[in-house]
Amino acid sequence: MAAKGQIKNYLGYAFRVLNKTDHRSLKIRATGNAIVKALILIELVKRRVGDLHQINQIYSMEIVTMEETKLDGVPKVESRRRVTAMDTILSKDPLDENEPGYQKPEPKDDSPMVSKQPKKDKGPNKKKGPKLYNELPGEKKQGEDDK
Repeated sequence: MAAKGQIKNYLGYAFRVLNKTDHRSLKIRATGNAIVKALILIELVKRRVGDLHQINQIYSMEIVTMEETKLDGVPKVESRRRVTAMDTILSKDPLDENEPGYQKPEPKDDSPMVSKQPKKDKGPNKKKGPKLYNELPGEKKQGEDDK
C-alpha cells in the first residue's frame, strides 16, 4: 500500500477480491506512513464484508537503494534505511487463534456510514443579523427601543 494512494481505490479492489472472486483471503502490506491508511482500509473492509478473521504482524525491514552519482567513474552509492512494516491477513476461513496479532471476526455492520455532525437549523424562524458578543442575558440589544 502506498501512502499517496486513495483509500477508496484500495477499498474497491479489496471488495472485488473478497466478494467477486474465489479468493478466501487478502493480504495487505504497508510500510512507513502508509500504515495509517492501511489500518483505516482494514477496518472498513472488516465492517463492510463482515466475518473476517484477522492476523497482524508488525516488523522492521531494511530498504537498500542504489543511487547513481553524476560524476563519471564514481561508483554507485548504496544507502540503507530501516522502516516499520505491517502485514495483515483478512480471511473468510478460520486462522490460528494462538498467533500473536489474531483478531476474531465480527459481524457485518449494515448501518449506513453517515456523518455524525449536527445539522444546522436553517428553518424560516431563524433570524439573521449581526452576532453580538459579550451580551449579557436580559440586556437590551443595540437599536432596541423601550416599548
